[in-house]
Amino acid sequence: MATITYKCPNCDGGLTFNPENQDFFCEYCLSHFTQEQLDEMIKDKQSSEKVKETKVDEATGTAKEVEILLYKCPSCGAEVITDNTTVSTFCHYCHNPVILEGKLQGEFSPDGFIPFKKTKDEIKQEFLQWTSKKWFIPNAFFNKKNIEKLSGVYYPYWITDYKVDANAYIDAQKIRVWRTGKTEYTEKSYYKVQRKGEVELRDITNNALKSADAKLAEAVLPYDYADIKDFNTGYLSGFLAENRDIDKESLTERSQDIMKDYSKQIIKADVKGYDVVNIRNFDVDIKEEKWRYVLLPVWMLTYKNSKDDIYYYAVNGQTGEVCGKLPIDNKKLAFLFAGLFVGFSLLTFLGGLLLL
Repeated sequence: MATITYKCPNCDGGLTFNPENQDFFCEYCLSHFTQEQLDEMIKDKQSSEKVKETKVDEATGTAKEVEILLYKCPSCGAEVITDNTTVSTFCHYCHNPVILEGKLQGEFSPDGFIPFKKTKDEIKQEFLQWTSKKWFIPNAFFNKKNIEKLSGVYYPYWITDYKVDANAYIDAQKIRVWRTGKTEYTEKSYYKVQRKGEVELRDITNNALKSADAKLAEAVLPYDYADIKDFNTGYLSGFLAENRDIDKESLTERSQDIMKDYSKQIIKADVKGYDVVNIRNFDVDIKEEKWRYVLLPVWMLTYKNSKDDIYYYAVNGQTGEVCGKLPIDNKKLAFLFAGLFVGFSLLTFLGGLLLL
């Protein structure tokens, strides 16, 4: 399997994709290159071998044998160790970005991707702004050393478009209320309504990776899919990337359920002029179903508190949307309740004095 490191033609340093300028940057000699220039560069190819090791599942405590892959870094010749889904990584010795090109061939070749638009510095700033609005997080959370633990990752997703014929049978009501003297009257009129129509739904997105952090990355959806580009391995340089380990057949039922729910909402919203609308029967006939396999940009951040509890955060690499569970500082929380208790007690005391 081929490994690639895009080298700077000026100083031979590793090139990485620069989200700010949407080009490729050498951090050693500060040179910039376009995608066209990158396509002309010579790619070194090396082989890989498969080995197995035993890992302990942190959630269950059980040991299991997993397959890992060993590659040769094209820059320094050191071994690069990855798992089955890793597509892009870094050499731990020379720190050059390494792309495992062979994993993106055939059925695993992405139909498209969205490049990173938010830089690491922008994400740090937006993340700090997000946390600054939260009252009860530990002060240590604002330590910049923790914010440095930020990695850009391309995660795999399946995107589905549908065109369906929808048919709904609906129970509806009109309610009229009026008063005559001291008596209130309610009149209810019942209707049977049918709605039929063609519904088109685009960009229903499902995570295509089984790992736990990928499920968190799904929470930063949606993306603006107008930015999808034809896939090019050069954009992975300088970022981590994962390949899918969930096929579309495993997601078909879930995707169609989401499609049916959206279609039902659209049909229901079209029934106007009634006070109560309940869909009794609903069905769809799928006319077109189109699947695309794409890589989407996510910034991943981890934070460890004083008790060694680890918190994970995902930030949309295109929009900056943040998702994750924040730690709570119990001392701050206790101080708040103590303040509320004192304030309430003082008000009660003053109220008692006024009644004397």
